[in-house]
Amino acid sequence: MLEKYFKDLKTPPEDTRVDLHMHSNASDGTWGPEALIRHVIDAGIGIMALTDHDTTANVEASWSIAREKGICFIPGVEVTSSYEGRFYHILGLGVDIHHTRLQEIIRHNVREFEIRNENEIHLLEKKYPNVSAIEYQNYVDNSSRGGWKSLNYVMDKGLCTHYKEYFKLFDGIDAKVETHLFQPDEVIRTIKEAGGCAVLAHPGAAFYDPDYRKIIDYMVTQGIQGLECYHPDNSREISEYCEAFCRRQGFMITAGSDCHGAFLPGRCLGKPDIKLSQLSL
Repeated sequence: MLEKYFKDLKTPPEDTRVDLHMHSNASDGTWGPEALIRHVIDAGIGIMALTDHDTTANVEASWSIAREKGICFIPGVEVTSSYEGRFYHILGLGVDIHHTRLQEIIRHNVREFEIRNENEIHLLEKKYPNVSAIEYQNYVDNSSRGGWKSLNYVMDKGLCTHYKEYFKLFDGIDAKVETHLFQPDEVIRTIKEAGGCAVLAHPGAAFYDPDYRKIIDYMVTQGIQGLECYHPDNSREISEYCEAFCRRQGFMITAGSDCHGAFLPGRCLGKPDIKLSQLSL
């Protein structure tokens, strides 16, 4: 389904390293397009996809540089959806980044998360004296740090040093922050209309329903076309289940490091080390 992007690789060897899930500083990564492609080359990756959270801002620049360097580049995006009170990430691989409805959805998501972060700061303001919602409004985030605005703000206030600690700050706060996102079926349908392939990202993610089999079955009813079978958050059991499931169903089998640059130093490009021969694209 993504073979058209292989045209720059005359005959892609089966041992080509593939990484179809990574982030730049357009979302919560730390690298701009030039640095990203430089690191991709250093990692020996021959086929890549840039899949920033709810934005395609760095796709064209990264694609241009990748083409010059002989890297097979697949335009992508990671769209956040909502189901039963949890967030689920849908990778759109091979999308037309100018598709009107796709851009409407990701702009909607960006605004919803901006509102969410503002509301979270209001909650933290009541618990921590050095947090100020007014100060936050004037706070200028530095995209090269990775992460997101409210996280970097509270880090600068000395309240946490890591994104996992950020979420612990809300322990004991008896309030919920609502975020209104589209459900998976709308996201998946739009990715397909944009000419892309819809893939469930990291089925083993901790913030998903722990019954990954149930979620995979549900996503099938929503029109999902593939699973990210190989990802740092997937246990060996989950990877093996997902791969077998995809082969039975004729679904896409993808892999990604979910690298965010220096923001998540434990996530490295090309890890897990997956070759083209192990996937079904």
